[in-house]
Amino acid sequence: TITASVNLAADQNSANNSLSATVPIAAKPANPAGQGVVCGTNVILSALNQTTANYFWYTNNTSTTPIAAGANVQTSTITTDRTYYLATDARTTVGAASKLTYAGGSYFAGNAVMKISHTAPITIETARFYTGNSGQIKLTLADNYTPGTSGSFSYRPISSTTIDLFPSNTNGTTTNDPSDSGFVYNLNMRVNGSGDKIIIGELLNGATMFRNNGITGTTYPQGSSSIMAFTGNSASLSGGTENQFYYFFYDTRVSTGCASDRVAVVATANSGVSLSQVGDSLVSSLRTGVYQWVFNDTATILGANGSSIKPSRSGNYKVIVTDALGCARTSSNVNYTVTALNTVSPAEIKLSVSPNPNNGVFQLSFETSTRSDLSIDILNAAGTRVYTNTQSGFIGRYSKLINLENKSSDFYLLKIQHDKKTYLQKILIQR
Repeated sequence: TITASVNLAADQNSANNSLSATVPIAAKPANPAGQGVVCGTNVILSALNQTTANYFWYTNNTSTTPIAAGANVQTSTITTDRTYYLATDARTTVGAASKLTYAGGSYFAGNAVMKISHTAPITIETARFYTGNSGQIKLTLADNYTPGTSGSFSYRPISSTTIDLFPSNTNGTTTNDPSDSGFVYNLNMRVNGSGDKIIIGELLNGATMFRNNGITGTTYPQGSSSIMAFTGNSASLSGGTENQFYYFFYDTRVSTGCASDRVAVVATANSGVSLSQVGDSLVSSLRTGVYQWVFNDTATILGANGSSIKPSRSGNYKVIVTDALGCARTSSNVNYTVTALNTVSPAEIKLSVSPNPNNGVFQLSFETSTRSDLSIDILNAAGTRVYTNTQSGFIGRYSKLINLENKSSDFYLLKIQHDKKTYLQKILIQR
């Protein structure tokens, strides 16, 4: 509830000295959550449980300028402690802080265009105007700005508002009066969508407003590339240089909505991936992620998408592991030599594949008389495993229905390893 009151010395009716209004206030937005990972020279950041909110990332809890905007972002800014701060929606100040930001300038009676670029729907809440003479300014938001000839331009108007101006320069000077502190005006100009737009300022009824000129150096862009920035003006239409002028909008306050608290997100440290040989397998040091094994640096091994691989031929092997945030890590090559197989006739273990040829479904059976670790692999014509099964300390009769209905018609190689012996059998799938 907001109450305004007055007290007059000779008040004849004190009962009407106050006025109250109850204004509903929305609840503060829920705090977001996020995750991140350092990936090479960049860091990948992602919001969890994403909604339609605008997400902004900061390097500390008090910075007014985000380093990135979006639910999923990547930045080359890596903080010392890998800590970032995430918030939904943001409020910041853009443009020149005051007319004293630049030395030159004067009170101006003409019209001007300021170009803007924004990444999300925003509201231009307030701006500080320095006015010489009272009057009005009509602000028109537009897009499709196209310069023409002889100082003309075309555009598509989106919205407009007219604001009464009151003189802040009481000295009557036309140059840059340092004692003029200006007035802050409520604009509440809604700018939907994103991209490039313009704001046309038309001074009416004798109004004059301060603008800087004679600026040296690079003036634009001014603001936040993650929210909104002033990117230029219309000075070039009359033969001027845009960087030499800055019009009207000082200490401009913009927001994307009601901001949440900022939440710390600590990115996981950059960790590489290495390979080690365990028995007849190569094993990745990273045990989670999406895997792709590569042979001799260039050949992607079809179907080799696990954390380990049993190479079927000699050569160089490496693995690419992509985590949930999209960070891909590549191991160094490891040279693997396939040792000679002690191949024994399948008849020794009464090996049976029935039927063969088949449609991808067949009964596999065999018998062993000694106890040893058992490994069963089926390889396609490219040497990629399409089926594998292992058992520790196996002895006795093995019988199992194998289903490879999802495999294409072709020759396959069945390889059974037991008691330091290898048994091979060709299988033909045809449909």
